[in-house]
Amino acid sequence: MKRPYVFCHMLISLDGKIMCSYIDSPQGTRAGAFFYPFAFGRQRHSAHQECLSDRVTCDDNFTPRRTPDLSLVHAKRKECFGIEMLMLGGGGVLNRSCASAADGDPTTPALFCANARRSVSFALTHAQRVDDDTPWLRYRVLPRI
Repeated sequence: MKRPYVFCHMLISLDGKIMCSYIDSPQGTRAGAFFYPFAFGRQRHSAHQECLSDRVTCDDNFTPRRTPDLSLVHAKRKECFGIEMLMLGGGGVLNRSCASAADGDPTTPALFCANARRSVSFALTHAQRVDDDTPWLRYRVLPRI
């Protein structure tokens, strides 16, 4: 079954959260100012023809009260509409449905856990690709504002 090339492109916090207080931080604001033109602007990074976001909206619009077979949905998008490249823009359930490796369990500890609901900001100090596809990222903690 032929499907379009599907990739996930989202603005997330370092620990993978898609909705939290980091969005309102100075770093989150700067990241958003970069992300949206990069993903959707005239000179965007990829040549995707369609973007899907929010699994609940997709389910309500395409398969009311049923769980969609996303392989079939994507194949139909290619066959009927000529979609060659499709960007997933979240939420978490939609992204996980197309992932080859993702836990998705909300009870699993994240990279960072805290009792307070204050975000912490980081500055990337080093990025290196090791062992083929393993990213080695180093950050420093920025002072709280």
